[in-house]
Amino acid sequence: LMKKLTVNGNVYETYFIHRFSDRIMSRVGFIYLDYDHLMGIPTWATAPEEVDLNIKTLYGLLDFRF
Repeated sequence: LMKKLTVNGNVYETYFIHRFSDRIMSRVGFIYLDYDHLMGIPTWATAPEEVDLNIKTLYGLLDFRF
């Protein structure tokens, strides 16, 4: 998944966790990343590039504990 802390803009995430038993659970989620600026090589001499970039990710996890 994308790193949410490195986004120069807004991030929204929602998820649902369902526990089947004490050892099995699932998670289904959606992440929306809305970039306002991209930093190529972050230095004092380069300004951030303004972009209109949206990334939408739907994911599912199944977790087994032994």
